[in-house]
Amino acid sequence: MHEKDLKKVLSNLRQKYVERPADSQETVDQETLSSRKIAKIKQKMVGLEMERCQLMMDRADLTSVDEKIAKQKSLYKKCCQKVESRG
Repeated sequence: MHEKDLKKVLSNLRQKYVERPADSQETVDQETLSSRKIAKIKQKMVGLEMERCQLMMDRADLTSVDEKIAKQKSLYKKCCQKVESRG
C-alpha cells in the first residue's frame, strides 16, 4: 500500500473507533454489558450441565437441575433477542 492509502485507512479507523460521538459510546457499552451477561449465562449453563451429568451417574433426581437449565436457557434467549434487535 502507498502512504496515501495508509493515511486514508488510518483516518477512517480513527473516526470509526477513536473519535466516536457520545451516543455511539453508550451503545457500545450496552453491547459490552450484554455480551458479558451472555457469557455469564453460558458459564452457568455449563456448570449446570456438569452437575446434571454427575446426578445422572449417581442415578439421582434431575428435575431441579433441569428446571435451572431451562431458566438459564430462557434468559439466554431473551439476551440474544435483545442483542439482535439492537443490531
